[in-house]
Amino acid sequence: MRHLNSHSDAEQARRLSDYLEVRGIKNQVRSSGDQHEVWIIEYEDLETAKELAGQYTGETSVTDRAEAEQIRDQREVNRRPVRVPGPSTSRGLTGESPLGHATLALIVTSVAVTLLSDMGNPNSPIGRALFVVPITRDGYYSPVIAWTEPWRLLTPMFIHFNLLHLAFNMLWLYRLGNQIENLQGMRVLFGLVALTQIPGVLVQFEISGPLFGGMSGVVYGIFGFSWMQARYTSKGYALTDRDTMWIMGWFALCATGLVGRIANAQHALGLVFGLLAGMPAYIAFRRSSASVSFEKGSWADLNVRGFQRFKRVYFDPYVPLWFVGLAIVVLLVG
Repeated sequence: MRHLNSHSDAEQARRLSDYLEVRGIKNQVRSSGDQHEVWIIEYEDLETAKELAGQYTGETSVTDRAEAEQIRDQREVNRRPVRVPGPSTSRGLTGESPLGHATLALIVTSVAVTLLSDMGNPNSPIGRALFVVPITRDGYYSPVIAWTEPWRLLTPMFIHFNLLHLAFNMLWLYRLGNQIENLQGMRVLFGLVALTQIPGVLVQFEISGPLFGGMSGVVYGIFGFSWMQARYTSKGYALTDRDTMWIMGWFALCATGLVGRIANAQHALGLVFGLLAGMPAYIAFRRSSASVSFEKGSWADLNVRGFQRFKRVYFDPYVPLWFVGLAIVVLLVG
């Protein structure tokens, strides 16, 4: 699902939605406060939707409105029911969505551990219990992870070293983790947390020792998964290009070392494993609409030219690989 544009007038957004719907562009209007956003459901329709929106005069006929309603009603009838554990009324990053129990538990635990450990003080009882290996008051630690304490592969994610570190991670955990929980359930969220946390912990320990922590690896993992779902499925995930630029910009900035000592291996491996978790959606998308969008004589073949054609043929289909490539560079440099 991709963002098209925003309107301060709900009626204007609905009229544009109807105009697009009767022209074969499946879309949704999502509202948050006084902002009403039009989202395009199928990624391959985005460029066409932009052209149609540019041609739109601001008015739709009664016939168009009625036809749009019929199309939506029929789509609702034909929609295959999907059973999702837990709350399922999320509207993604826009609008209100209930705070899931799993997301809330992760946030509360992170805040409590950060405060009780005195911002990740290794000499605190909480710090000694939760770092990947115990650290003595003299700074000594075992060079080998004790497999008899497997929880230590997960618990460093709850330790944050300052309030900014904590706030950044909790913001993205709320926005991304809560979306996953509402759309696919807490089992999927907890599975992603483990999948995106453990590999980074193992590698980061070998690189820097045990003094690292935070939810950042998980955040980049659930970002990677959510990005794949938003771009390549119609499950209801919403992730704007601005969100992507912010989080990937921070990823790149951290890799430079300009913001201090960062657990970049956790960031990179979290992102890679999150993208891998979303790979089935990418493969299914490539096998369906994306692979035929530039067949000879198709609308795209006849109408998309210049930079847009280059971007859609050579860049857009391979964005996950660009992300993985960037993560590999960060791992090699770090």
